[in-house]
Amino acid sequence: MKVITRGVALILLVALCLSACGGKETGGGGTGGGTDTGGFPPPSTTWTPPSPPSSEPSSERPERATYQVPDEDCPGNYGHGLDIMTETPAELEYVDKIVACVNDAGTATYLRNESDAVWVLHNNGRTTAGVTHWSPTLDITSFRNVFTTRALLPPKDVITTSIPTADLEWTIDLPLSLSWEAHALVVAKIASLGKTALIDALKGRTRAGAAIAQCAFTMNELAEKTSDLADKDMSDLLLDGLGAGVAVNKCRERAAEVRVHDSSNRPIALSEDLAELKGQTKVLEAAESHLSTAKLGARVLKWIHFLPRVP
Repeated sequence: MKVITRGVALILLVALCLSACGGKETGGGGTGGGTDTGGFPPPSTTWTPPSPPSSEPSSERPERATYQVPDEDCPGNYGHGLDIMTETPAELEYVDKIVACVNDAGTATYLRNESDAVWVLHNNGRTTAGVTHWSPTLDITSFRNVFTTRALLPPKDVITTSIPTADLEWTIDLPLSLSWEAHALVVAKIASLGKTALIDALKGRTRAGAAIAQCAFTMNELAEKTSDLADKDMSDLLLDGLGAGVAVNKCRERAAEVRVHDSSNRPIALSEDLAELKGQTKVLEAAESHLSTAKLGARVLKWIHFLPRVP
């Protein structure tokens, strides 16, 4: 999918005029001041406008669809919704799940995940730029800490980045989405120990925290090794990843070291409580429903990305 930034036509018109008149391009240009930052740090890089769409013959262009992020969905300091072009119309229903906005200067991008799936961000350029996470919950921070080598956008997470728009891409990730659900199921079980114990676990301070991390990692590992993943039963995969359907499993080993309380407030091993998920139909159906976006999106969704920069 591609994002079309408004004002491209005006920029090209000025460029053509300068070329025709023998003028020279001037450098610099401030980012402006006095903008309400709403708590976010000011951008520090210079934004380069994207190039116009390809002029390939209309007979060779694939069928596409567009979606514009409403400005009212954006925060005040990133108040301009971006125009998104999909590679195919089938992808359009997934586009509005990510709120994509840009600041007044066009130097920083804001992304908010409103889907139930996990997305991965990619910097495909040569410029090193940071990604700042504005995680609203410990659950999100705990999950991201398991996969520190990738820039993740879990459900309800918010990030801002100064990665040039032409280099920024993000994709839906089914294995990580399964891991997110596994993570949530383990967290729900540990919540029986009380708020303080849960907070300590999410911060990675206890054996329960080690079990949360291991189960999320084991689930992702299993999902990545599964061929035709989108065609599999998500509930069965979750049970296998959590060690509920197998005898030997790293998640199960870690969970066996943790004591929680079951529905009758009886102290049992976390591994035993997770094994009982096999009979908890409503819980598994809810997880399956959450994964529907990632499962279907994995079949049709390719990339969300911006147009190439002007040379």
